[in-house]
Amino acid sequence: MRSFKNIIILLLLVGISFCQGQTLRGTLEKKMAQQYRIKILAMSPKGNWVIAGKHYDINKDTIEIFSTKNKIQKPHLLTKTLDIPIFLQEEAVVALAKDKAVLVSLNDRRQKVFDNIKRVFASSDTGTFALLNTADKLSVYNNKGASYYEIDSVVNITKDNVSKIFVVRKGENKYEIYDTSSQNKKKIYESPVLIKRIEISDSKKTLYIIEQNSTDKTESLVLLDIKSGNISKPILQDIDTGDYIVVSEMNEEGKYFVNGQTKIPKNKNVEIWYGNDGDLSKHDTGFDPIDKYWIITNNNHVSAIDNKDSKKIFLSGSDKYLFAFKRGKLQNYTVDNQNIDLQILDTQNNTAKPFDIVKSAYFTLSKDGEFSIYRDLQDKWVLCNLSTMKKGYIQDHSLQNPVFSKDASLIYFDSQKGIFVYNIQKDRLIKISENLSKKVKILNKESLPLIGSYFKIYRSYLKNDNSVLIKVRDDEENKTSYYTIVNKDLKSIIKSSENYIRDFYYNRNANFFAYTLENYNKPMSLYYVDDHKKEPIILLTNENRDAAVKNLKIEIINYINSDYQKLKGILYYPTNFEPKKKYPMIVRIYQIQNDSANQYDIIGYNNPASFDLRTLLDQGYFVYLPDIVFGPKGTGLSALDCVNKALDTIQNRPYIDQSKIGLTGHSHGGYETNFIATHSNRFAAYLSGAGNSDIVRSYFSYNYNFHSPFYWQYENGQYELKFPFSENKKLYFDNNPIYNVEKVNAPILLWAGKKDENIKWDQVMEFYIGLKRNNKHVIALFYPNQGHNPSFNSEDRKDLYYRTLEWWDYFLKDKTNIDWINKQMKKDAL
Repeated sequence: MRSFKNIIILLLLVGISFCQGQTLRGTLEKKMAQQYRIKILAMSPKGNWVIAGKHYDINKDTIEIFSTKNKIQKPHLLTKTLDIPIFLQEEAVVALAKDKAVLVSLNDRRQKVFDNIKRVFASSDTGTFALLNTADKLSVYNNKGASYYEIDSVVNITKDNVSKIFVVRKGENKYEIYDTSSQNKKKIYESPVLIKRIEISDSKKTLYIIEQNSTDKTESLVLLDIKSGNISKPILQDIDTGDYIVVSEMNEEGKYFVNGQTKIPKNKNVEIWYGNDGDLSKHDTGFDPIDKYWIITNNNHVSAIDNKDSKKIFLSGSDKYLFAFKRGKLQNYTVDNQNIDLQILDTQNNTAKPFDIVKSAYFTLSKDGEFSIYRDLQDKWVLCNLSTMKKGYIQDHSLQNPVFSKDASLIYFDSQKGIFVYNIQKDRLIKISENLSKKVKILNKESLPLIGSYFKIYRSYLKNDNSVLIKVRDDEENKTSYYTIVNKDLKSIIKSSENYIRDFYYNRNANFFAYTLENYNKPMSLYYVDDHKKEPIILLTNENRDAAVKNLKIEIINYINSDYQKLKGILYYPTNFEPKKKYPMIVRIYQIQNDSANQYDIIGYNNPASFDLRTLLDQGYFVYLPDIVFGPKGTGLSALDCVNKALDTIQNRPYIDQSKIGLTGHSHGGYETNFIATHSNRFAAYLSGAGNSDIVRSYFSYNYNFHSPFYWQYENGQYELKFPFSENKKLYFDNNPIYNVEKVNAPILLWAGKKDENIKWDQVMEFYIGLKRNNKHVIALFYPNQGHNPSFNSEDRKDLYYRTLEWWDYFLKDKTNIDWINKQMKKDAL
């Protein structure tokens, strides 16, 4: 009888817990449907209109279009859009919305809907747009939605960013290309073989047509002069099946650079890894890339570039020179970005000469290729005139991110102490305005990558030579401002603000601006301002949707670590805080966090994984975000010291229950949490996500996220240990969580995605095994289909979200009617 009663009681408790969980979920999702962030999506070329999205946590499908000139005009509303809407001059907007397209007339507010649409294309300058329907028929319209013509059997489309749209149509026994940029369709090319790809040259003068031979599947190249219609078919020698052709202009007079890459499959039965190999990433892909290169001159002559030693070759911007380097030649994986031994190739006399060793593969070219700038191994900036090969040095090592003016007469630099400009002809470096002695970043620049993402090789220049748009950041005061610089004169766009500016957007000429402002107790608002010193106007605010946030309270806590470094922490007070009550507290760690003190937080699943600040505050928790810096003791011991000093500073506050403090972190914060758990008795519970537990094993691992051995991360990366393991083993041992796993003295919840290639999931499994072997209270959550972060709005992310809240309630609020935790904590419950 007693056993039956116990079963009934257990079922009642489980039912109550389920109902409470469902009630909490319903309450939170109701708030998620009310609170939103604002995301600026686009601005019309002349700045008359701004498009912004209302990003609720549970959906991001509400978009509004605002007039910047008519303050009383209500915004146009779009919902269920899939892509960012495209402006058609200043007259209309077209957007894809699921299986429909919507055309919005901006002046008379009319909308026109087109059904069964799968893609939208538009020429913003001409106002022409094209819709591809589910039957692969393309219809072309003007900006009022009047039909021009249709093209059926469409197999490919390409467009530039402004005015051109080209279409490939499959006809009977032939392929055709049409220019659809105007109200009259124009067939500009046809071919009896498959047109595989079409691309537009940078100058917009040439169409690259890649055809595929039906017999051997090799690719061939056709060059089409868009204006004249002239066609040339250069013959590229040694094309193999599977070669992928990429074409680039060397000048606008008909000289081209062609790269054809073959992917040679690796032996599937054995992988051979060599100790002197500096290009290990090819083992990730399962093939060896073989690059071939050709130059096509304006008389249609083709010359192959000798590349027997498998170099990577890229454009300089000049039609005379190319650059080349052997990938991996200098890579020993002690740093993230490899140094490269650069050569310069003279295309006119077919010679190659050594150029220099470029530190961290950070190499910047002017727009026309006349100048290059890079850091050498002494960390000096080296400026080279590529026409004379004369080199000079810029001595200030603190300068960052060089950007050339369009005419290549000046170089602008970001820095931590203001903005600097170097006059090339005068060999003179000057600082612009002593009032900007803070961190400065140039915004209106074009940075075009010249080679793959593993290298920082760019052509970088200002979009507008008449002005420089900059962001100024004061980290100490946590303030931000924006300026334009015209002829060395400063013009304020946004005055120094303690509010957080999440989005900043500008039009093509950088004279109209839209931005968002927010703070921890101030929901986001959308503002617009022009460069004529007018006051900014508010286009959108969501303050009425989240009135409760106005009452939130935070405190900036100042403390000093054992290395005498001044640090800050953010202490968030619970919603509806009462000084006479005692509250539990959750400490979240990573590295520097105080710069988030002015950010608006909303309730939602898609906050940082396993951490929802607003919900924790609403549930009656203090939340503490202390800063962590790393010193000579090592990563883990430094984190422990910083956290202890941060806690010491607030330990005498009677409203914080010192016996009910939890510690949490994700990724690097997960490692720090693991380490602190092995060295501290200040916490009642821990929550650690995707964190390393054995840094010695991790040091000697291959990281498939970075495509590199992982030891660089410890010697010169985030862990900041500075020494290789072989030179200071004790440093690694002293900061390794797994070596002291038996000392964990509070329950810990671990989680990881089993597809995580950043921090391998078995690092979390290893810590779980160590805790289990030492009879510690541990629960591990492993998500088979997730990576380093659970996917946004996935059921796995929601599962982790609610388990996290239940974990804290169980150990910090004594709500012990949670069945899945009791299976660990209650004897014989499993």
